[in-house]
Order: sequence, then C-alpha cells, then structure tokens
Amino acid sequence: DFKNMLDRRRGFMRNGEWREVSMRYSAIPAPLIPAPIADYVKQHHPNLNVVKIERERKTYEVKLNNGLQLRFDRSFRFIGWDD
Repeated sequence: DFKNMLDRRRGFMRNGEWREVSMRYSAIPAPLIPAPIADYVKQHHPNLNVVKIERERKTYEVKLNNGLQLRFDRSFRFIGWDD
C-alpha cells in the first residue's frame, strides 16, 4: 500500500519528521511537499514534477523529473540551482 511504499523511501529525523522522500517512477504526493515549494514549481516549471525532496539543516533540495535540482532556504525562498 501507499504508506508502506513511502516508509521504504523516506528517511526520518529524530523528531519523526521526514528528511528525504524520493520516488522512482512517479511524482511525490503533493501533501508531502511544502506548499510554497509546490507553488514555485507549479509557477516556474508547470510541466514538471517533484521526484525527490530533501530537508537539510538550512535548505531544502528538490529534484524535478527532468533532472533539474532546485534549492530553497528554510523559509522556502528559492536560492538557486544545483548541478
């Protein structure tokens, strides 16, 4: 089922929040993506999907299904691309 699929692909921090979610063949479910990040992707990359999201100490890293990687600060402001 869906919950078990996520449990296998999701890393957790000590407080129980997810650290990383990665989907191999489909987009990450919208409820797992912070709304400001989802809004940014929808506005700037409307034909692409988030296939990986990682929460780091000070940033979020988001990978789109075309391989483009975006970086956001902890306030969900876009700060650049990763190669």
